[in-house]
Amino acid sequence: MSHSGAATPPVPSKLEGLSGYANVYSRGMATNSRQRLARAEKNEQAYKDHNERRAALEEDAGVPDDERVPFACECDDPECSRGVDLTIAEYEALAGPADQFVVAPGHEDPDVEVVVEDHGSFLVVSKPDLKRPGRS
Repeated sequence: MSHSGAATPPVPSKLEGLSGYANVYSRGMATNSRQRLARAEKNEQAYKDHNERRAALEEDAGVPDDERVPFACECDDPECSRGVDLTIAEYEALAGPADQFVVAPGHEDPDVEVVVEDHGSFLVVSKPDLKRPGRS
C-alpha cells in the first residue's frame, strides 16, 4: 500500500509480456519510419522551394550566367545549413525533374535516394518513387 491508501500496481517482471511488447514496438517502428520519410520529403521540398525562389530572385537581379550562387543543400536533414554553389542554369537543369534534389556530398540518403550525378562539390539525387504534381 502507498501512503495514500491506494494499492500499488504490481511491477511486471522484465520478461513478462515481452513478445507482445516486441510486436507493438515493431508496429511503432514501421509508423516511425513512414513518419520520418514523410518529414524528410517535406524538408527536402522546403529546401527546393527556397532554392527555386532564390534562383528567380538572382535571375531577376541580373546575376551573370557564370556566377556561382550559394543554394541550400536539399537533403532531408532539417538542421542542415550547408550551401551548394551552382550557377542558376546548373541549378535549374539539375533540380528541374520532380524527383531530383541537389545535395552536399555525404548528405544523400541511400535508403530512399539514388545518386544520379556526382559533381564533386555536390550530388544530384533522385527519389524514383516521388512524383509531385505540376512538375516534369
